[in-house]
Amino acid sequence: MTRRVVLIDDDPTEHHIFSFALKQFDSRITCMSVDNGASTALLENFHPDIIFLDVNMPGENGAECLKRIKSMPNLKNVPVYMYTITSYKNSYRELFQLGAVKWLNKPASIDGYSKLFEEVIPT
Repeated sequence: MTRRVVLIDDDPTEHHIFSFALKQFDSRITCMSVDNGASTALLENFHPDIIFLDVNMPGENGAECLKRIKSMPNLKNVPVYMYTITSYKNSYRELFQLGAVKWLNKPASIDGYSKLFEEVIPT
């Protein structure tokens, strides 16, 4: 049963919306927000069940961040869902080779988040 979710995204508004929608979906889930890939060191003491990772971040992009996550002993087996607003999947194969589980488009509504969470978060 999933209890700890991490969102790695450079957009503070996305953190707010994601966290709100996740609490609406299941109030028992703990959500940790990380601003960018360089902040993944914050995850050393937090053992998530699922990670949502923005593909397009300034500085360290999603692929670089995914490499870093998969090199951390406590995170290497955690499922990472690539999470983006763009439907352009240029790096799709590369991300799967690096260990991503699935490509998800960011929803446009709270209902969309609920459907997304139902799809990837076991209850």
